[in-house]
Amino acid sequence: MAAAGINFIPADFNGLRQQIQDNPSAFGFKTVSVNDPACQPVVDAAALLCATSKSGLVEPNADKTHLFADREGHFATAGQKIVADYYYSLVIAPSQISLLAENPIKTRASVIALIENQIPISQRVRGPLGFNVWAAGDVSRLKIDQPVGFVGESATPTMVTAGIDTVTSGGILMGLAVSASTKKPSFSLGGSYRQDEFAVSGYTAATLGPLWLNMIGTFGALHYDVNRVVPLGITLQQNNATTNGTNASLAVRFGHNTVTGPLTHGPVIGLTLQSVRVDGFTETGGGVTSLAFADQTRHSAVGVLGYQASFDAGMFRPFARVLWNHEFASSNRLVTATLTSTVAPSYSLPAVDLGKDWASASAGVAVTLGKGVTGIASFTGQLGQDKVTTYGGQLGINVAF
Repeated sequence: MAAAGINFIPADFNGLRQQIQDNPSAFGFKTVSVNDPACQPVVDAAALLCATSKSGLVEPNADKTHLFADREGHFATAGQKIVADYYYSLVIAPSQISLLAENPIKTRASVIALIENQIPISQRVRGPLGFNVWAAGDVSRLKIDQPVGFVGESATPTMVTAGIDTVTSGGILMGLAVSASTKKPSFSLGGSYRQDEFAVSGYTAATLGPLWLNMIGTFGALHYDVNRVVPLGITLQQNNATTNGTNASLAVRFGHNTVTGPLTHGPVIGLTLQSVRVDGFTETGGGVTSLAFADQTRHSAVGVLGYQASFDAGMFRPFARVLWNHEFASSNRLVTATLTSTVAPSYSLPAVDLGKDWASASAGVAVTLGKGVTGIASFTGQLGQDKVTTYGGQLGINVAF
């Protein structure tokens, strides 16, 4: 089949049998000898009989304490459950690992939002030396639901970002920011992985009358510690690995401001291009359940269209933004896995496929805390993306000097 180019899922059944026989008590077995079966008298198809009737067992629950149902080598109930768990783990593993490349798409949105919230403050409040420094933090909640045939996760990403900017003689804001973020999503079937990212951003903003333009370019280094847990019967197999990756993005926003007294409002249109790459890695510790995964690349192109407004109330400046988001890039990608316990062809299965459209909204307030010092607080959430729920809050401070 491999020579014919057919994509199939190989399995190391013999390796699984050997793993059980090497440590039978861990799997709850008293005996793993084919000469000591669970069913008596020994008949053909005893494995099926053991699964449907208790009358033929050599002792109560023998179908769970004896690996074999008969002397023909058929597994009894507990053994069949282990085989089913093993096969299922091979089917869902690629979708689990695909989340490693999907998560940075959402994490990067927080970096962009932090910088976007600081740009208006730096444009409005300037100090005698012409520089602004700022720092902000973000805590959010991200949940990816478990669709049929795939797995989900949940996590609480946290991030801190600090930046400095200045205005050129031509009135263009130029800035540099650094970010550090971490999250530890839990797989819906058990286990988790930790994603750490350190990113550097360059940003610029310009206005021409009522028109404005913001651009934010970011490059991040990713690191992952993976613990993928596979249930095999009553055991939990721990599959561990580490790997690295990169995350590059460019966000462009364009809009028009209408000023009506203290109220400034207008439309927003934009595009965020992003490319995430996760290096391949090999798991250890889980015996036959440990797999090797090839490199992953996830491209994204999210267009945004919406409206924003701010109100100048002196010391306080509340603001709000509502956007419609659409993912233009194809999410029809495959994740490739390879058995590590025996020589077998690799196989590829689809990555998690999330919704293409969603609404997002943010609301907050900038507060003048002193001469040249501005604090900011905001809340952001999104609604309507299939399988995804995310929301979070940000706090920051901007100092002009």
